Amino acid sequence: MTAGTILLVEDEDIVRDSMVRVLRRAGLAAEGVASGEEALARMRDGRYDILLADIRMRGMSGLEFLERAKAIDPEVGAMVITGYGTLESAMAAVDLGIQGFILKPVAPEELVRRVMGGLGKARAWRELHRMSVISPLLSISSQVDLDQALREAARVVGEGCGGRHVSIHLLDEVGALRLAASWGDHPVLSGVAMEQREPLREWVAHRGEALLLGEEELRGDALGIGRELHGMGIASALYQPIVLRGDTLGMLALLRGANTPPLSEGDGAFLSLVCTLLALLVAGPELQV
Repeated sequence: MTAGTILLVEDEDIVRDSMVRVLRRAGLAAEGVASGEEALARMRDGRYDILLADIRMRGMSGLEFLERAKAIDPEVGAMVITGYGTLESAMAAVDLGIQGFILKPVAPEELVRRVMGGLGKARAWRELHRMSVISPLLSISSQVDLDQALREAARVVGEGCGGRHVSIHLLDEVGALRLAASWGDHPVLSGVAMEQREPLREWVAHRGEALLLGEEELRGDALGIGRELHGMGIASALYQPIVLRGDTLGMLALLRGANTPPLSEGDGAFLSLVCTLLALLVAGPELQV
C-alpha cells in the first residue's frame, strides 16, 4: 500500500524524471507532468493527496497552477519547488495554503523527507477543511423546522464538498424515497425522480450500503439512472444511506461534474459521518437516548 498519491509539475525533464524515480522508490505513487495545463487535466480525472509544483515554468507559472488547482480540489495538499533566485516570489504561495517548500537542488533523502512531511500536513489540512463542513451541521438545531434544516444541510454539504448537486431523500411510511431537500446549480436534477427508481430504492432501503458511481458506471446506466445523469454533465455520484440504530431513514446524494475530482471511497467515509448527523436531525425529539 502506498503512503500517498503525488502529482509533480516540473517542466525540466531531467529534474522531473529524477524526482519521480526517487519518490516511487520510497513507496509513493508519484506521477510527473511537464505543464500546469496537463496537471489540471489529470486532476479532473483523478484525486491526488499532494501537488509538487515548480514556481517558475514555461507557460503557466506554478502559482497560477496552484490557484487553479485549489479551485478544482480545495482539499488537495501542495508544495512549491523553488531555487534561491525564486524564493521571494515563492512566498506568495503561502496564501494558497501550501504545506512547504522544496529547494533545488535537493538530495534524494531530503526530497522524500520533505514530501512525507508535506503529506502529513496535507492530511491535517484535509481534516480541517472537512471539519468546516461538519461544524455548521452541528449548529443546525433539531428544534427548527425540519424542512428548513434539511435545505440548509444540503447547501452546507454541497458548498463544502465541491458538489454540483446535493439532494436528501427520506423513506416514507410505505418505504418510498421522497425528496426532502436539494441544492445545486441544475434544477432539473431535482426532477430525476429517485423515488421512482426501484433498484436505487432497494439498494438504499434494504442493503443500507453506500453506492459510488464513476463515469464508467454512469455511461453503463447503473441502476437505471446513470445515462440520465451522465447526459446532464454528471461525472460521478455518491449515494450514502442515512441510518440510525440499524434503521435506514433515507439517503444523501452528492453529484459532481466533469471539472472536479471524481468522488472516492474516502468521500463515502466522510459522508457517512455527515449522514449520522442527518439521522439525528431527522429523528429529532423522537430520539430516545
